[in-house]
Amino acid sequence: QQQQLESLICRLMISSAYLRPACPLLLPCWPSGRRSFLVSRLAAMSTWTVVGGGDKGGILVRTGKDLKSEEAATRLSTGSKVKALSIEGDRLNFEKLTGDGPETGWVSLKLKGAVLLTKDKAKKDNLGKWKVVFKPKIAIRKEPSMEGAVAGALKAGEIVEALGTTEDNNWIRFKLHEASEAWAMLIHPEHGRLLAKAPVSLKKEYETEFIFKGCGANMRKLKEGSAGASRDQFLEYQIEQHLEPNVRAEFLENIPEMLYDTRATDEDNVVVYFRTAGHISPDPETVKKNKPAPGGVHQHIEHLAGLRCIVVEAENVGKVSLVVVLAHGIDVKGFDLYGLADHASMPGVRFILPTAPHESDRWDSDGQEGKRPTVQWWPKKRDGQKGSEEAGGQLLACAQEALAKAPGAKLVLGGFSQGAFVALQAAIQGRKVLKKPPAGLVLLCAGWADEGAGLPQDCLKDTDVLIASGDEDQVALPEGCELMFKKCQEAAGKLEPVVRFCGGHEVTEDVANTVAEFMEAHVHG
Repeated sequence: QQQQLESLICRLMISSAYLRPACPLLLPCWPSGRRSFLVSRLAAMSTWTVVGGGDKGGILVRTGKDLKSEEAATRLSTGSKVKALSIEGDRLNFEKLTGDGPETGWVSLKLKGAVLLTKDKAKKDNLGKWKVVFKPKIAIRKEPSMEGAVAGALKAGEIVEALGTTEDNNWIRFKLHEASEAWAMLIHPEHGRLLAKAPVSLKKEYETEFIFKGCGANMRKLKEGSAGASRDQFLEYQIEQHLEPNVRAEFLENIPEMLYDTRATDEDNVVVYFRTAGHISPDPETVKKNKPAPGGVHQHIEHLAGLRCIVVEAENVGKVSLVVVLAHGIDVKGFDLYGLADHASMPGVRFILPTAPHESDRWDSDGQEGKRPTVQWWPKKRDGQKGSEEAGGQLLACAQEALAKAPGAKLVLGGFSQGAFVALQAAIQGRKVLKKPPAGLVLLCAGWADEGAGLPQDCLKDTDVLIASGDEDQVALPEGCELMFKKCQEAAGKLEPVVRFCGGHEVTEDVANTVAEFMEAHVHG
């Protein structure tokens, strides 16, 4: 009843048609099957106060953006308030709201280190983070009106931070990229609530069905039995439950490979093997690889280019048209991204999860008998740039061997944290080695650190790039992920706006859903 009342009130307040999700103007373009959410840069739509020029009667105004363009007849007085129409670097195109001086023009935000204008603080009403709850997506507009020009779309689950609101508190203004801003409606007269306040807690509102471990990248689904977990995890658990510490390490090394293959063995086979300390094991001669997939997803182990890889694919995978190679982060185990692959599995897609070749510098084996060590992609003592290039070459070789087993399939490379840089290097090297560049590149929680460094020219041309950043990530800071976006854009990558999610250095369910959509677009493209 409350929702009906809300909707009725909004119907009385707001009229005219809303851009429905089915409308072609709202849905993103999918040229050649590629999901694209490119959003145009909008005017800032923020208000600013002139604080400089007090000793000169105001600040200098020019008629154009160029610093050599014609000066206006009068200065913009100190204390004036202006609305930003656009911001390019340190230059602001304004429309005067109050004060003396030109009605419009271009001014500098800073001069020789001195601040000339400051941005006004947004209204406190409805500020904070908001999450899109309407599926599959909502329209965002250049003005707070359903008749305003469409600026793009936000997908269900995306998080935005309100910078300001309208008088009726039903529209929020938020930042897209740098100085670009847009508006989103909170409650629609026909569709009801479109955005809801995002929880403040670090845990946010994760489904109780999910647990996050390690760097958070290991999103394990809690289904029945071992479904949703890697066999590596399940076997480690069995070792701990059934074996004495002094025999665990040797036992781990001698586990039959078929126990890692869900087509050959099921959970009962694994449990019996460990309860009998390995005395009762499936006979390789009689095993038929037709076991039902736990949770609809199969997994097995392959060794590709010297890397131990978990291969993950849907039970009904059919002809593989897309090979996805995902590199985990630093100081985690090789199965850290298994949960993401399990969640995103679908017909036509084969996930390859290689284990990094170097034992983690932080790994302490005391009390860890029978468990695989945490790993990293290059030794700490090695130069990061050189290390990532070498690791990228190894990941690319792994991808090449995987592609050889799936003729005609396209390639998507991806990674989390340190693994994202390995995937980036593999994509760069792949332009020279592969017959065609990778179709996609997924960079999760990867912050670029050096503003002055860049990527080779056109090294990501014809490659779709997806970047995700946690709003509370203290490892890969959001501004670093925005800088990664900029560097990939300069390298001619086909980018979407950075996916900003509610969380830290982790892979949340929202991110996993976004990755799944990214893969689905390439499967059908």
